[in-house]
Amino acid sequence: MRQTGFGVVVKAIIRDRANGLCERCGEYAYEMQHHHRRARGMGSTRRPETNMPANALAVCPRCHSEIESYRSVSYDSGWLVHQSRNPADIPVLRRGVWVLLDDLGGVNPVEEHDHSPIKTAVQRVESDEAAGAGNTIRPLTTPSDHADRRASHEC
Repeated sequence: MRQTGFGVVVKAIIRDRANGLCERCGEYAYEMQHHHRRARGMGSTRRPETNMPANALAVCPRCHSEIESYRSVSYDSGWLVHQSRNPADIPVLRRGVWVLLDDLGGVNPVEEHDHSPIKTAVQRVESDEAAGAGNTIRPLTTPSDHADRRASHEC
């Protein structure tokens, strides 16, 4: 039978890499969820890299929901990866730093990209407003947003 999710060993690697902190926002999360950067697809997949650590993020429920809800920004940030790409080759914005994830649990910093996902979202909003579309995109929360809420006791 085909494996349809992350195996026990891979989950342990992901958990160790995260060290109890959401890999997106950096906050401590009691309940961590395993997120596939490149989706498994309907009925799973035969591609072996789908259930490997480079394709995974350990995220808090709030970040997991935002990743799935704001897909354009999530693709720009590497939190989601297109089906045609290998997640090990796609940088991801992890706790505010651009990195490549490997299948051994490694986190390897890369040079920052030319565009920030938040800037990209803001540019889309400005472009829509200029075109009179009236649609706005609510930017995803960032690690600094979490710190601001903590400081004001909103969390």
